[in-house]
Amino acid sequence: NIHGMFYQCNSLTSLDLSNFKTEKVTDMNFMFNGCKSLNSVNLCSFDFWNCEYLSYMFDSTPDGFSVKINEANYQILKNQLGASSILIDKDCPKR
Repeated sequence: NIHGMFYQCNSLTSLDLSNFKTEKVTDMNFMFNGCKSLNSVNLCSFDFWNCEYLSYMFDSTPDGFSVKINEANYQILKNQLGASSILIDKDCPKR
């Protein structure tokens, strides 16, 4: 469970999660919610297949916030990402 892990980390400006392992995580609700100074996040190493809770992950992030994500995870997260001003970069290295 990493629910709200970076919730409202207003002073956080950068974050490297390229080696983060999430294959057993089931709850990522509110993970980056309210990170108003964070401009981008690399989620290429994330595995969302077992995650049941992804609501409000990116709410209240700044305009132009960018997420680097692989195609498979984009398909899982597209409801969270699609209706917002989040920029999507699907250029992740193959695993």
